Amino acid sequence: MGLRSRPVVTLKVGSTMINRLHRAAGVAAFFVASTFPLYGQSASGTFLGAVKDASGAVVQSATITIVNKNTGFRRELEKN
Repeated sequence: MGLRSRPVVTLKVGSTMINRLHRAAGVAAFFVASTFPLYGQSASGTFLGAVKDASGAVVQSATITIVNKNTGFRRELEKN
């Protein structure tokens, strides 16, 4: 018994079908990627610390002013 060669079956897919599949995959990838939240910029922040006088003692009652130089936003807080 000799070796028989199997017939080779090739499927031909038109180039327009491949282009459509690539386009659909690209659109799907774009929508999946665009649903991830972006954390590059945040609208909030935290300041931690203590208000001290020149001798290093903690000031019990002080007004703290925070200013954003880019936007001019100004916030004043009372520290107890």
